[in-house]
Amino acid sequence: QYKDALILKSRLLIKENKFKQAADLLESVISFYSDDSDLLYFLGSLNAETGNYPKAILYFTSLYNSIQKKEGDTKYRNFTLKYLGDIYAKKGEAIKSLHYYKLYLKYRDNDPEILFTVAQILITVGDFNESRNYLNKILKINPDSKPVTQLLAEIHFIENKMFSLSYFENLMREGKIKEETLLSAIYKVLVGKHKEAEEYFITMSKKNPNRPSLRIALIIIYSKLKKTSELASELKTTSEIVYSYRQYNLAIELSMQLLELSLTNPE
Repeated sequence: QYKDALILKSRLLIKENKFKQAADLLESVISFYSDDSDLLYFLGSLNAETGNYPKAILYFTSLYNSIQKKEGDTKYRNFTLKYLGDIYAKKGEAIKSLHYYKLYLKYRDNDPEILFTVAQILITVGDFNESRNYLNKILKINPDSKPVTQLLAEIHFIENKMFSLSYFENLMREGKIKEETLLSAIYKVLVGKHKEAEEYFITMSKKNPNRPSLRIALIIIYSKLKKTSELASELKTTSEIVYSYRQYNLAIELSMQLLELSLTNPE
């Protein structure tokens, strides 16, 4: 009864947006209820909401370990795994985030939001093939998902560049490419409308400097428009970005293009 009263009081504090006071209240008694799933979950979620990620990880990990030992309440399992995935994603720890999201998907394998999140994270660690697998899973659930269509098209463009025209033409025929979107801008590059697409990619690459598809489009544009200094700069920057994404073959290809350019343009 005392524990229930504590949880009720913490709920009332949360309702008044007094998150820290609610967390302090529960932490003052956690030593008496160290294995209690309700308190561990409340403390984990409270600290996650207030941005105290180390404590949130501590409580959620304790709760998950307890559930794994069949001592904790399994009703919190999915929430705990999702929270841990979210926290590590916010901390920029992609591998740990993927670990917990994938555990979550073992129990909720049709969650399109997390499937898409995992696909995006996989791109940042350079695993385009596995990312594509997750995106195709979403399309089985929702064939008309525009974000998935765009991400798949971006991957195809990054990997195949000028050989992706037929892929984009199919998307056009299916009505999946709308005007004033990234895909429509890439399509313009592929059909030779380089000058028309240039400003779009310059603007977008400033807003999203680490997005490979934008920079690869600029490389094609600068190459076709004979803008040598801009091309050289873009080749160097993009090769470094894709290298950080573990796209080593593409990084080598772009670096070789830069070396070849330097032979005819020593400056």
